[in-house]
Amino acid sequence: MIKTFALLLSVSMTTLLVGSPAFARTPPQTQSVRAQMSRIIIPELKVEQAKVSDVLATLVRISREADPNGIGVNMILMEQTIAGDIPKITLDIRGVNMLDALDLITDMAGLSHRVDRNIVMVEGRGKGNLETRFYAVDPSMFTTRMKAAERR
Repeated sequence: MIKTFALLLSVSMTTLLVGSPAFARTPPQTQSVRAQMSRIIIPELKVEQAKVSDVLATLVRISREADPNGIGVNMILMEQTIAGDIPKITLDIRGVNMLDALDLITDMAGLSHRVDRNIVMVEGRGKGNLETRFYAVDPSMFTTRMKAAERR
């Protein structure tokens, strides 16, 4: 009976996770950080052979200057997730929003980024593509299926 219940639970959860995009919502904090980054226009950013950490620090400074509250966007370079050396960045951009600039910088460095709560995490490729989602599940669904399995 326990094996049957575990199997039913596994199948039910897989169905819910794969088949219910209505529940798959981006957390509001993530949306607000991304929206904030889209609104911040970088007047000019010119760097030559700069470390990614220095370029990210510049983006944080620009975001704080653009924020009326002086908070800006929090960013962390997750070096422990990066295999090998991070290439240096050379770019000269004007009038680009912060989100597009971050996309460009992470692509050039072979990195990825994600928003976790209200922090932008820059990390090795493959690490940032994971996303945590929560799904509403009606508990009665499990007891109904368990009773049906017991009858078999």
